[in-house]
Amino acid sequence: MKSILFLQGPPSSFFSMMSKALAKSGHNVWKLNLCPGDVFFWKAGNSINYKGSLEKWESFISEFLFQNKIDLIILYGEQRTYHKIAISCAYKLKIPIIVSEFGYIRPDWLIFEFNGISGSSLFPRNPEEIHLLAHNSPDYSLNPVYKINGLYWSVCELIYPLLNWIFSFSFPNFRMKLNPNLRLYIGTNLHIIKTFFARGKVKKIIDRLLLEKGEYFVFPLQVEDDFQISAYSSYSGMSQAIREVVESFAKYAYKDAKLIVKLHPLESIAYNWEKLCKNLCVQYNLKDRLFCIDGGSLEKLLKGAAGVVTINSTVGIKALIECLPVKVLGQAVYDISGLTFKGTLEDFWVDNFKPDKKLRDNFIRALASCVHLRGSYYSKEGLAAAVKEAVYRIENNLINKPLDRNSLNLYE
Repeated sequence: MKSILFLQGPPSSFFSMMSKALAKSGHNVWKLNLCPGDVFFWKAGNSINYKGSLEKWESFISEFLFQNKIDLIILYGEQRTYHKIAISCAYKLKIPIIVSEFGYIRPDWLIFEFNGISGSSLFPRNPEEIHLLAHNSPDYSLNPVYKINGLYWSVCELIYPLLNWIFSFSFPNFRMKLNPNLRLYIGTNLHIIKTFFARGKVKKIIDRLLLEKGEYFVFPLQVEDDFQISAYSSYSGMSQAIREVVESFAKYAYKDAKLIVKLHPLESIAYNWEKLCKNLCVQYNLKDRLFCIDGGSLEKLLKGAAGVVTINSTVGIKALIECLPVKVLGQAVYDISGLTFKGTLEDFWVDNFKPDKKLRDNFIRALASCVHLRGSYYSKEGLAAAVKEAVYRIENNLINKPLDRNSLNLYE
């Protein structure tokens, strides 16, 4: 029997459902709510609302962990301010941390691993270790099993910051940029509407690129406020990264090569990356060579690409699945010798590097088996499957270890 503490989770019933299942199995389960959104999405009981200041959070969480003999913490987003402090306190007490996030593999996979994601992930970077893990891992299918309810996802993402704003008086000391979060949500939805009406134009651009002579590279952008950028790269934001990549391309790529900067589908309309790309196009004389596209099929774009440059987006894994050369500019779980290009960005544009297919296959197999749950935060069936697997992994000490989902009949 374990004493398990849940901190902030996704705006979903995932943590609440997992807690109920663990409690039913006899575990002691606790939840610390830090804001109104946390309270709303927690339906499992045995929760405490922390209303103290951020400055007093460290002493509070340290005492809570010790007094309640907590031996496992589960959280979503290890780079959140409160979580970083809690993780530091947990390490001092040798309490393991399980982090959940949207999967490295998409769409219906969820990260569920010790320590953290990307640069903090404990998943091995040594090819020999990966081959060994893959040998002990079952086969997998990338075909989606659980359909994500996009409307439900969107509503949940709105409810969380909205409640934090409306009921901010109930947690007066909670540190969160409430209004920017709402503006970001509104900006994201305006961006989605914009891409919907521009889809015909973008499709024509992609179709033309596939027909024209000359190779093209893809640079998929990440959202400006992505923790993956601030925590696991040296960039201050996407603007710096765009400028660096475009300048390098202009100076070192072959003169008939093209660069496609693809906007993130969930970026806020407040960030005008198209304007920045137009300015850089003029600055570096890249007419008919630099394109900034908003929307369109990423899968179709990757099919004809010569390579992908990314900070640490999961698009890098999609590119590897297509056996495309990938250059990682930050820290990523898939940035492994033999899998991604380890030379400079300047050399990447003209190098003939190809990922090792055997290593790629074994990497995906081991990654899917060891640090993922099969399921979704935002579908009824996907939630049930993810909760069932999460509880099984916790109770059988199978976090970061291979799991054969089919033979265990977890989803019957």
